[in-house]
Amino acid sequence: MKEKLADEPGARCFFDIYFIRDQFLAFLYYGAASLSICAASLIGGGVIGAVLCLMHFSRLKTLNAVAGVLVGAVRALPELVLIFWLYSCLPLITGVTLNALSTGLISLSLFAAAYLSEIFRAGLLAIGIGQREAGYSLGLSRLMVLRLIILPQATKIMIGPLLNFMCDLIKASTLLSALSIHEMSFYASSLGAETYKYLEIYTMVGAIYFVVIFAMSSAAKRYLARRELVLAS
Repeated sequence: MKEKLADEPGARCFFDIYFIRDQFLAFLYYGAASLSICAASLIGGGVIGAVLCLMHFSRLKTLNAVAGVLVGAVRALPELVLIFWLYSCLPLITGVTLNALSTGLISLSLFAAAYLSEIFRAGLLAIGIGQREAGYSLGLSRLMVLRLIILPQATKIMIGPLLNFMCDLIKASTLLSALSIHEMSFYASSLGAETYKYLEIYTMVGAIYFVVIFAMSSAAKRYLARRELVLAS
């Protein structure tokens, strides 16, 4: 009778280390799937974000306004609302139905684009106007000044904020489990419903996310600290 009660949900109070050992590789696999989704979203968001950034710098006020509205709207919306709006409402407006994975990738790409466009813009604005004027005085075109003078310096400024944003993107990717996308959070939820080993499952999930995000945050802090030392010297 005691053994039966011990197997019932809520009756367990011990930590099953052997369960973690058996499921560790599976969690690493789904963790890699989560990182792959984040990487694809970061690439897509980077492209869209670069376009929005260029629209911000455009001399056409219409492009400036459109970019401002798009970035402001996406940043103002909770990520989960954006995900469900694209999944449930967009087909009603356009007649185009997206599968769960496509919706997740587009949602995270838009989320990334809104924030990356601001990171790009801040990096470019951080370079003084004197740098541009020096390039023009040497006879360089606007594109050459951007490629040879502005971007190399701006990229160094963007690296720290970019690493910090990647941490936020990884955390936001857990919301894709609401669409039953097979990433680590969804696997954890499904496995928990089957085994009721929530203590082991979410401890393992938390540990994996902690290691990845803490490593990236530490790398960003070290990079910013090293850059401040270089600028101070």
